[in-house]
Amino acid sequence: MNCQYVKNRIVEIGRNIGKIRAMQTNKSNPELNSMLDSYLVVLISGIYEDCVECLFNEKASKSQDQQVQNFVKEAVNRLFRNPSYNNIKEILNYFDRSYGQNLDSGIPRAHREAIDSIVNNKNSIAHGSISNATLLDLESWHQKAIVIFEKLDRILV
Repeated sequence: MNCQYVKNRIVEIGRNIGKIRAMQTNKSNPELNSMLDSYLVVLISGIYEDCVECLFNEKASKSQDQQVQNFVKEAVNRLFRNPSYNNIKEILNYFDRSYGQNLDSGIPRAHREAIDSIVNNKNSIAHGSISNATLLDLESWHQKAIVIFEKLDRILV
């Protein structure tokens, strides 16, 4: 991955998964474990959103035009919420339709569904529902989502 910031944020997620795994060694409190899993869902989704914004800003910085950089930063900030696969692809298509096609090539359905599962669970939590995602689910989804960020990095940076 070219973007060090995104690389660091992905590593940060892995560390947080490890911390929560260590906290959940006490299986006698499933409610607390569920709350920790819910926290992790929200955290991961927020980091993903931040990473996508960073990659688009990196792309804009290549233009070396401050007005273009300001526009991209503001537009992505206003238009981009919920880092679902389709939302990522939609923003890519604003730059160039071939970028969206490039993202699609080589990203298996399971990886697309993984990032969407994180976002959907985050949205459920944000709207007062309970997430049924377990730590194992989150870890698996995150590992699959990393492939999307690696591809996005190659396209934009």
